[in-house]
Amino acid sequence: MKKKLSAVAALICQNKKILLIQRARNPWKEMWATPGGKPYKNEAPQQTVVREICEELGVKFQPLKEVGNYHYEDEKYTGDTIVFEGTIEGEIKIKQDEILQYKWVKPEEALTLQLASTNRQRILDFIVRNKP
Repeated sequence: MKKKLSAVAALICQNKKILLIQRARNPWKEMWATPGGKPYKNEAPQQTVVREICEELGVKFQPLKEVGNYHYEDEKYTGDTIVFEGTIEGEIKIKQDEILQYKWVKPEEALTLQLASTNRQRILDFIVRNKP
């Protein structure tokens, strides 16, 4: 039986670059992803994304809009991730037991990295939404 995962993620863009983290844990250990995490019981998605970004990156996340719900399924997992675009305030200080490193990359460059789960589609959608 597949493990069900529900999660939220943040697409954070500054100076035409998006923030990606390299995961320190399974699933998708050492792969790149937009930051986020799993909700607590009865926690609203917007509350979850704000809490997770604060816990993982040590910054305040301001969600501006929900931009998608992405379904993922493979031989081990099935799940959905709600994605919010937003901004951050503060200096990033990663939670090292969850994140190996972070970097700001151009969206097109991000597509060349080894991306976890639905991150490739999230980034492609971001590129389409932000075409001049």
